[in-house]
Amino acid sequence: MTFESLNQQVGKHHGKGGWPVDLIYEAKEDADSVEVAVSDAGSANDGVWKRIDTWGFAFVYEVQKVTKITKKQVRLTFSVRSPNAQVDKCQYEALKRRVSYLAVANDDLQITLVKGSVDPLYSWTDLTNPNNSRFLKTRKASYGTNTLSRRCLNDQRRLSLG
Repeated sequence: MTFESLNQQVGKHHGKGGWPVDLIYEAKEDADSVEVAVSDAGSANDGVWKRIDTWGFAFVYEVQKVTKITKKQVRLTFSVRSPNAQVDKCQYEALKRRVSYLAVANDDLQITLVKGSVDPLYSWTDLTNPNNSRFLKTRKASYGTNTLSRRCLNDQRRLSLG
């Protein structure tokens, strides 16, 4: 299978039961590497922030099936629109953190995040050392345990906060 046929196959399966319509996937082969670009299709759907990284890695998996023969390095670029609303800015920040973790965990991939221009990813120390701008909850609120739903909520909080 070639990269052109992979691009066509993914293009044919856009939509229900296939690859998400609000993302664009493209793989190109250079002399020494394979460029994989996953970008936002410009739709108003804000769910793109939550799934571009997972579907991007699904596409990289398909590309790596093709590159097993050539053993070329894969370069992955996530390209998204610039966030306007506060909700979009928060979702973009969450995406940037997830992509940064993926970049640290996958040394064999070169991962780039583009928001108009290249946005530098966080380093491991930036990810593991909280700064003053993040709010960390240190204690949980106390709720009554009269009902089963309150009990489940408290158990969930107790489990997640330690």
